[in-house]
Amino acid sequence: MHIKSFEVMLNNNCLPCNIKFLIEGEEEIGSESIINFLENSDNTNILKSDSVIVSDTSLFSLNSPSISVSLRGILSIELDIINSDMDLHSGVYGGCVDNPIDVLCRIVSSLKSKINSINIPGFYDNILNISNIDKYYINNLKFDLVSYKKLIGVSKLNGEFGYSNIERSSIRPSLDINGIWGGYSGEGVKTILPSKASVKISIRTVPNQNVKELKNLIIKHLSKEKFEGIKLNIKVCKSGSNAVLINNKSVAHIAAINSFKDVWGKYPLFIKEGGSIPIISKFNEKMNISPVMIGFGLSTDLIHSPNENFKLYNFFKGIDTIINFYKHFSELKKIEGN
Repeated sequence: MHIKSFEVMLNNNCLPCNIKFLIEGEEEIGSESIINFLENSDNTNILKSDSVIVSDTSLFSLNSPSISVSLRGILSIELDIINSDMDLHSGVYGGCVDNPIDVLCRIVSSLKSKINSINIPGFYDNILNISNIDKYYINNLKFDLVSYKKLIGVSKLNGEFGYSNIERSSIRPSLDINGIWGGYSGEGVKTILPSKASVKISIRTVPNQNVKELKNLIIKHLSKEKFEGIKLNIKVCKSGSNAVLINNKSVAHIAAINSFKDVWGKYPLFIKEGGSIPIISKFNEKMNISPVMIGFGLSTDLIHSPNENFKLYNFFKGIDTIINFYKHFSELKKIEGN
């Protein structure tokens, strides 16, 4: 969309400002290379700009265009539980040797309470609580609960007690098991005590939580129970990122609002995203730029699923919106300059 909008503006001699493209393909694994690139001040000078526009977010719905004004952060951990050098016969050794899967299940079950709050001491200490006005705004968005459940194929939603589904998926932190394995899982019976069991865990954070501090709290919690002879191997993904709050009163955001009004015929909603984009927090930290996040995906795109898709309607509408953004942005910058 961004490349095609640039092409249209060039071909029609209406490019209103200078544009730099930053293209990288590592977002799904944490953008480690570009984050390292930004650690060098010479590189941040190369990328110096008045604003950054990113289209890796979603619309609230096709009838309700939106601008994303916050992202959750992310921290990923893998835990290995290792006991014996090899799988053991459960008839010969069962009952007298710790089973790594049993140990892993005990540790994993300690991570959440019965009301789905996260059981790690200190985890919630620094959370930024949103205002009652923001909370009212979030919960009065026209969120279709029936369609939401039908889309993902569940009959009942569940989560942290005391919060609505839209709050749980945007402004509250979460902890999820992404994968768990160990032992024999093929057809038939294989009566063993496995030598090793493993789990992958992802934590989504909210503003004011620091992923480096949380990493230490989580490692401490995972290691608190002592199992004699059991080895715990904890691996933390290097590419964690903090949550981000965006300044939605900047010139760039006003330009984005006007652009949606022109192209979509209505003013956009401001929404808080549950996902994470590691590079966004680095733009804030290293370049002191609050990016504009205008994405054009939909919940029906089935992201991270086998049938992930993107509508051509949104693709062309996105091109028009981006072109209009540059028009409004350059006009507002001229006014600001005067």
